[in-house]
Amino acid sequence: MFKKFAIVLVALFAFGGTVSAYAWWDQLQVQETNQTLTIGVGTELTVSATTSDLAQTLVPAEALLGTNDTKSYEFTYTLELDKQLASDATLSVLVDNISVGGVANPGAITITPTYATSINGDSPVTVTLTVTMANILQADYATYANKIIAFDVTFSAN
Repeated sequence: MFKKFAIVLVALFAFGGTVSAYAWWDQLQVQETNQTLTIGVGTELTVSATTSDLAQTLVPAEALLGTNDTKSYEFTYTLELDKQLASDATLSVLVDNISVGGVANPGAITITPTYATSINGDSPVTVTLTVTMANILQADYATYANKIIAFDVTFSAN
């Protein structure tokens, strides 16, 4: 009787461990637009972002807005330095690998970072990335309309 109970108990723990491990791993795959990130001095931290979860459609700046249209998307990251320094480090933000619908950016999408250039352990910095579309011909709009925009952002403090 005890052997059967022990086998059932081991099976339940194994199943529970597998489910817990998968849930933890799956949670790592979530991409959020408002994140707090910790970086170290002299290191680079790269984050991938997409517009896949955004409900509004990006349109050019001069276009008339429809019901679900927007002229820009914003991504916000709060950066914290992992330790206090004697003097502030210089923060830099680089946006690259921009693609629209899986195709390298044909040039109409611009991502502009806005942030304070100095960072220290006691002063987190908010970085805002604004995604906009250049004024393009209506015929060219189909290249961008309702497509997922993906990009990488690299943060570094030196």
